Amino acid sequence: MRGVVFSSLLCLLTGGCARNAVFEIDLTVPAAPAGTPRFVVVDVETGDVAFEDDWRSGARTGTPLGEMPQTLHYSVVSENPETVVQMKVQFCVSANCSALEDAPDRVATVGYRFERVFYVGQRTRWRTELDFDAATAGGTATPTEVDRCDIEGCIEGSGDTSFCRLTTGEHYCE
Repeated sequence: MRGVVFSSLLCLLTGGCARNAVFEIDLTVPAAPAGTPRFVVVDVETGDVAFEDDWRSGARTGTPLGEMPQTLHYSVVSENPETVVQMKVQFCVSANCSALEDAPDRVATVGYRFERVFYVGQRTRWRTELDFDAATAGGTATPTEVDRCDIEGCIEGSGDTSFCRLTTGEHYCE
């Protein structure tokens, strides 16, 4: 019995028995434009949802943009390595994107669709910096496709590194 408990504890401590995967997003957003309050509202969807659809559901609370850029952190967990992840970032006038200027056909939007981010038992990460110039008014911008080789994980390095083997093109987590 002690052997089973010890094995279970060892599994938990080393993470070797994980049945899920974690994808972390570090999103650096700009400072608010002078004299204009702005909020950033981030929606992350798992599944093959049409990007042009309005993802607004339930209570949404945006993060106020400050006088300096700030980095926001998001985590997505899945047990299925094939889970599709999409992210829509909107720069709104109101905290919940409900003002007239925040209507889906007017709000400034940036979108991303991630090729492959989940590897069972692993933690991966993607980092980016946004600015208002990257946002498209109208909320229907075509999402930027993020290649799996841009997803950090399973080796040391920063966002300036490819996370795929040069010889085979496989991600280091594969």
